Amino acid sequence: VGVAMLPTHKLRYSAPGHVAVSYDVYQWLAGPGSQTDVVYFTDWQGLGYYSTLAKNQSLALHDQLLVTLITGPRIWHAAQPGGAGLTSTADLELAYMEAAATELSDVVVAPNSDMLEWLEERGWELPTNVLTSGWFPLSRLSWLPPAPRQTVAEFLQAAPEEERVVEFVYVGELSMRKGLPLFCSAITGLLKSGADLPPFSVTVIGEDMAMYKPRLGDKEVTGRQFIEDQSRVWEAIPGTSFRVLSFLEQQRTASMLAYLNASDSRIAVLPAPSESGGFTMAELLLQGLPFLATNTTLARSLTAPESHDSTLFTPTARALSRALRIGLSGHSPARPSAALSAAAPAWTAWHASLSGVKSRVASLSGAGGSKAQGAAALFPNGVRILASSFQTSSEEEEGATADSSAEPPPAAPGAAAVLEAAGIDSLPTVSIVLVTYNRAELLPHAIDSLMQQDYPADKLEVVLVDDGSSSPDALALLAELETEDHSFSKAGWRVVRSPGGYLGNARNRGAQAASGQWVLFMDDDNVAKPHEVSTYIAAALSSGAEVLTCFNDYLPDGTGTPGPTTAPSGRYIPLGGSSTASVFRNAIGDANAMFKASVLKELGGWAEDDAYAVQDWELLSAATLRGYKVVVVPEALYWYRTNSGSMVRNKLYGVTNSLPMRSFLRYGDPALSPAIALASHQAQEATILRQQVEQLRDETSSQAQLLKLMAMESCKDAAATSPPAGNRLRASEFERWTPEGLAEQWDAYEGAGYSASRESRPGGFVLEGSPEFRSINVTLQNIGQAGGAIQHNMIGQTVARPLLFQGWSRVAEMKGGNGAPADYSLYADITYQDGTHRWAFNIPLSPETTEWQHVWAVIDAPKPIHIITVVTMFRWYEGIVLYDDLMLTDVKEGMCHIPIL
Repeated sequence: VGVAMLPTHKLRYSAPGHVAVSYDVYQWLAGPGSQTDVVYFTDWQGLGYYSTLAKNQSLALHDQLLVTLITGPRIWHAAQPGGAGLTSTADLELAYMEAAATELSDVVVAPNSDMLEWLEERGWELPTNVLTSGWFPLSRLSWLPPAPRQTVAEFLQAAPEEERVVEFVYVGELSMRKGLPLFCSAITGLLKSGADLPPFSVTVIGEDMAMYKPRLGDKEVTGRQFIEDQSRVWEAIPGTSFRVLSFLEQQRTASMLAYLNASDSRIAVLPAPSESGGFTMAELLLQGLPFLATNTTLARSLTAPESHDSTLFTPTARALSRALRIGLSGHSPARPSAALSAAAPAWTAWHASLSGVKSRVASLSGAGGSKAQGAAALFPNGVRILASSFQTSSEEEEGATADSSAEPPPAAPGAAAVLEAAGIDSLPTVSIVLVTYNRAELLPHAIDSLMQQDYPADKLEVVLVDDGSSSPDALALLAELETEDHSFSKAGWRVVRSPGGYLGNARNRGAQAASGQWVLFMDDDNVAKPHEVSTYIAAALSSGAEVLTCFNDYLPDGTGTPGPTTAPSGRYIPLGGSSTASVFRNAIGDANAMFKASVLKELGGWAEDDAYAVQDWELLSAATLRGYKVVVVPEALYWYRTNSGSMVRNKLYGVTNSLPMRSFLRYGDPALSPAIALASHQAQEATILRQQVEQLRDETSSQAQLLKLMAMESCKDAAATSPPAGNRLRASEFERWTPEGLAEQWDAYEGAGYSASRESRPGGFVLEGSPEFRSINVTLQNIGQAGGAIQHNMIGQTVARPLLFQGWSRVAEMKGGNGAPADYSLYADITYQDGTHRWAFNIPLSPETTEWQHVWAVIDAPKPIHIITVVTMFRWYEGIVLYDDLMLTDVKEGMCHIPIL
């Protein structure tokens, strides 16, 4: 078993990041570095999309078995109670990729039949080979017997009285979908249930996620902010005893299991109202760890019937509160169902049944060989776990590029290899419609590339349509091509002359003159790769596609002729036949597309609007909406020139991008298509507005820097000699301390709190002028702690005014950690006069330097501020940091006290 990092290369992709990473996976699997018998994908993120597409088109991966594990696709999650919905165009594209990759897989494995039925009801066409496993044994720990442990009741009986604290551990991403509000409501109900409540603690393990927006235009409240707000409610309940220990922000199965195994007092809580795969629950069951979970069909299938009543609860706050109350007096681990216990052996048996590998594992039956030996015998090429190094934002738009240090792999094979792999012996005729206009310099390169096609010459014709060229050079070239002794005429290729009806009209004239069973369109400034036609035909006949697009490589030189060693400057990677994704951008492909001739005729050809530059978007959308099979070939089959004369650079964005919606209005659902066209228009306007906002932000940033320099220059003397006016923080020089060891006016934040240190800080403004002064010392012994000083400040604004927040800090010792920017920072929670909040305003501090550093930021609130809670935040590190001389002032007074750097 080995781990291979997904290689990156210098080629820039014109594609959103989620599309690019699926293509990178395909490139790796199809390249020489990967030798595998079986490839496992999960449906999530569509990582197997281009790989399954290529195999379906007989382009690559002929000998590998491609298996998709259904863990819960995006569309399923969006439809569940508390689901986040589909919030971006990336979600639409990923939903398509997940569905297509699953449908094109050799084998699909689902956790239960309910999931399969749900997907089939929504139109998923699953392959013939579908397995319902009950569970995927993905973790090494799941193969090992559970370690001996006490039950919670035994722990409570044996532990000293002061240590008898049950710890409820929320497990799952911090989101509505995973039941965080239900969990918090249940804790609130438990705290209010009676004064005889024994002490307990709460820990939250999971990735922080956006949950909701309080109002349109507000920032989203995250799960972490939500539970911090809830904990303040819990603090207000008299007579309660609880603590929120920590947030383990990156949920990983191994670390979660290690945490739960570390104490017999811990009970995991899984309050999600619905689950797709049940992986976490299965791990807990097989490890013998106690938990409470929502009573779902999947949960009942994983747990033994005798454990249902004690472990599973209906998804209501009252039911969970009752279960938590019972858990405080002891809770025994649930037993796994018989099906779950048999999952790992069933998987081994299934692998043994795969064609070509059964004999290799026969000798292992009943033998005492290790699991590593078994894997080696089952998969002679090795089990490879592919780890992607690609990180992307779900908000990337069309035209964004993804850098994706090795050079790109070699080009696709020639016609013979491709067609042989596809099992094609009877080839159809192909007509290439080549449109030209006044390009005497570039047209010969396009024609020469068609002469070099490896597709049989007797099956290939070219129809060259001149769209009213007027330049003498272009007219002379056309006349030369029509002479009898020219290779163009000898090949039986023709020139069709048009008076100049623009591009759509010219393409339609060419299609009418074409005689081929398939029609491929091409522009005169592009250059076909030798295997373009053969690859298109192999893909079409193997997959049953009726309309095909492909990738293209960008020519680094606008006029040069590419050769065998030419390296592209970029690669265009379209998504393929998704009509949904194409509402907001042309995700299907460009005009260099191949159509079955009969389908092209039924579609009515190209739009003939004058100077209309996105006919491809409209025609390809129409093909998908009318039910034709539209696919993208995941190979770059031609060279694309980017130059000042290309229509992509000259089109009118706002006008032309609305015209493709005509296809949706003509062929889409009559009840929905008007709303779809409106949504597309509004999305285009939003894109323009975002660009304008970014431009204004850049301009504002430059102006702010200029104002900063001017303000510093005008008051630099005052900043070095006089204290600031109107510091709203009390005793923020930390020179006065109470007998209890706290700085006056400052409380301890979280468990680690703080202490005093004496330091001498040279230079800069100090609130106390003594050479040695006290500062806040925050020491963390382990990565799970948090500490600092906290102060609540009544601001009481009636009109929104910006405040300046600043202070000093330095690292005394740093032993490690991987904190987020907010985890070593000047930190503030803001409550507005209307009761809403802005959580986690922070000014990050550098953990890399031991010198005193000064940081500042403007709190530019959109509405009047009621209270600001300030924290000298230090968490998720091990080490010692110092804080001193914090200030919170009006901008006018505070600006003079920003040191001149």
